[in-house]
Amino acid sequence: MENISLTVTLSKEIDTFFRPYQGEVSKPQLGNLKEMTRGLIETNSVHLLHLGEKVSSETTPRKTTERYSNALDKVSAIDLQDRHILSASWKFKEERKSGDPVLIIPDGGDIQKPHAHKIESLCKTVNGSDGHKVGKGFPLIGIMAYGTKSKTSHPLVTHLYSTETEDFKSQWTEQKDWMGKINHLTRDLNAIVVEDRIGDDAQRIHYYKNEMECSFLVRLTSKRNFLIKDHPEDENFESRNVLEIAKSMTPDSFNTRTYEDKRGQMLHSRIAYTSAQHKDLKDHEGNLMPLFLIAVFTKGYNTPMLLLTDRDPKTVEGAWELFFFYKKRWEIERYYRDIKQSFSLEKTLIRKYSSLQTLVVLVMLAYCLLQRIHRFFHSFLKTLLSRMFLAWKKVRQLREDIPSTLLRFIRHISSEYSPHQSYHSRRWQAFLSRFRKDPSQLSLFDFRKKW
Repeated sequence: MENISLTVTLSKEIDTFFRPYQGEVSKPQLGNLKEMTRGLIETNSVHLLHLGEKVSSETTPRKTTERYSNALDKVSAIDLQDRHILSASWKFKEERKSGDPVLIIPDGGDIQKPHAHKIESLCKTVNGSDGHKVGKGFPLIGIMAYGTKSKTSHPLVTHLYSTETEDFKSQWTEQKDWMGKINHLTRDLNAIVVEDRIGDDAQRIHYYKNEMECSFLVRLTSKRNFLIKDHPEDENFESRNVLEIAKSMTPDSFNTRTYEDKRGQMLHSRIAYTSAQHKDLKDHEGNLMPLFLIAVFTKGYNTPMLLLTDRDPKTVEGAWELFFFYKKRWEIERYYRDIKQSFSLEKTLIRKYSSLQTLVVLVMLAYCLLQRIHRFFHSFLKTLLSRMFLAWKKVRQLREDIPSTLLRFIRHISSEYSPHQSYHSRRWQAFLSRFRKDPSQLSLFDFRKKW
């Protein structure tokens, strides 16, 4: 009964999740997308054959594979992502009311296909998980939003592109196109764009500040020079390297923070900040943009972490708040890890470039659905299933309460079904179970006699 109730609830969640996409996709194709999403959640595979075996009612696997392949070919990845961005505006209503910041986190990723030969538009790409070695595959552009009040992250864009196509210009062009599509979100929110070292060039900062009308928070490289005053009463600025500026900054020794990094190590850090300006960063009127440098000195590291922002920290506590905003960049790194490991995205066998783009978007939608289930965990799993999940997690000694842990539990429960049982027969079986009584109760009555 537990797996039947999980099946019914998951089916309802999928139907509710895809309701905003009804205007963009035809009804048959929307049904195919729902089936594939269900298969992505219940199986650790992106092979269309495996998805069909899990949820489809077709008698032959070949028909299911052809049907899914045609759906990926006909459904536009760009249209799906545009609709997804529009439907994401309500997810940050708490930040819209309170005025708390929403972090916009763009980052690049990659899908490695080292042994592929017949995939369309296959190109050279940098493998971020293997020492940034150059290999074969496709680069990714991802954009994630994180609400600082609701403490929730939400992927907005996962765009696969190729450097071998005719319309490719640069990585920044690909990212800028999608940043422009989320501009309607950032204008209604107190948004801060959080970038890694690649975002410290003047072109990107100008776009964030002047075109998107957002604040920015980027990590600096050690090669940047800034204009700085040694004393506030000085009239002239002096151009100095950012590391020289950091050495002259004196962090507050009484305000040391201890926190855990992404590897699970405990770090002890001090922080300092100062105002600065850059000769290439100007506002609409041509005046130098007021900027602030934040230096984080960590015990055991020779050089400090340097951050640049246009938001005035005002106090040391404000500088710490901005620093921990930057640490939320790990959310998008974890997202890339999950879609590669939990959904086995790099093991796809699809050859067509446009179909592969649509599959990547579908994996993003399956991850967003999983986040929705995880957010409303107790109402989704009900009382009995929530106890089963806590017991299952305790037996396996899983401490992290993250969506991928819940995904493993859903796959564990759904594995009790026969792989050849169709998606529709499961729903019919769940419907009939509502009227089915325990056989032990039927023995109490003799229907041959009158009451």
